[in-house]
Amino acid sequence: MLEDLRILRDIQNMDECLVTLDRDRAILRDSLTDIDRRLDEEKKALEERKAEQEEKQKVYRTLENDLKETEETILKYKRQEFDMKTNESLRALMKEIGTEQEKKSNLEDQALQTMEEIETLANSIREAERQLEQHREDARREKAGVQENMAKVGEQEAAAREERRKHEVLIPPALLHRYDKLRGHNHGIGVATIRNRTCSGCHRLITPQDVNLIKRNDRLKYCEGCGAILFWKDGGEEPGGTEG
Repeated sequence: MLEDLRILRDIQNMDECLVTLDRDRAILRDSLTDIDRRLDEEKKALEERKAEQEEKQKVYRTLENDLKETEETILKYKRQEFDMKTNESLRALMKEIGTEQEKKSNLEDQALQTMEEIETLANSIREAERQLEQHREDARREKAGVQENMAKVGEQEAAAREERRKHEVLIPPALLHRYDKLRGHNHGIGVATIRNRTCSGCHRLITPQDVNLIKRNDRLKYCEGCGAILFWKDGGEEPGGTEG
């Protein structure tokens, strides 16, 4: 029984290793997702700037058309100056010309401001494109490193599973089945060792009488707290000879 329990404890260690490797793989997978997410966000921000630039360009073209129409209106009014028959009609015409000239001035200011905004966006877009290309290259290197680590995790996992299979055949199938069933219902813990009279699975205090029974390692003893199979570590005394 002692040798079976030792083998079972080794299987428990391998299973814990497999859980850790699976967690490591999940972290690495999340890293790949995060790299893609960062690039997607950067590309989206760049596309938004380009869309804003396009809208500004549309506004600028509209302002240019309005400015051209206003200049044509002013020219038309000025041609009518000499056709005015009365001072009153001339004053009315001059008022219209003044209104259009003010409108022209406002349009020119808006067009100038819009052009400056377009140039600022163009510079921003060029810099964003440069940074995006650099970040793409960084991401390629980063992903290559992550994928290399994932391959190593896969190799370690394959080795651990193979080692587990070698150990499985060394103990009775019924014992292995009982262990696997316990693990499935006990957060991955099927075997727990005792240190300082406590269960390593749930830290429940073990009575001195039970400790003495478990030390014998000649029968299965289960923790009353978590249900794990209890095993006296190394089949010997605890550090310092503490038994409780």
